[in-house]
Amino acid sequence: MLGRFLEISLHTPDIQASLAFYESLGFMQATVGETWSHPYAVVTDGRLFIGLHARPCPPLAVTYVHSDLAKYAANLR
Repeated sequence: MLGRFLEISLHTPDIQASLAFYESLGFMQATVGETWSHPYAVVTDGRLFIGLHARPCPPLAVTYVHSDLAKYAANLR
């Protein structure tokens, strides 16, 4: 199992403009921790979470989290 679905991650050079865009579509800002060292925000409609990241990333990335990632990754090799 890959883990728990976290978000669809998108790169944006302007977090504030992206937030305004998604809020105009009815999304709301989600509470985030300090997981990443780069600026980011997350918006949600209650079912879908979209991560807006200021660092370059693939055009669209589906992001999962796993409770014991190091052990799980070792098993993939």
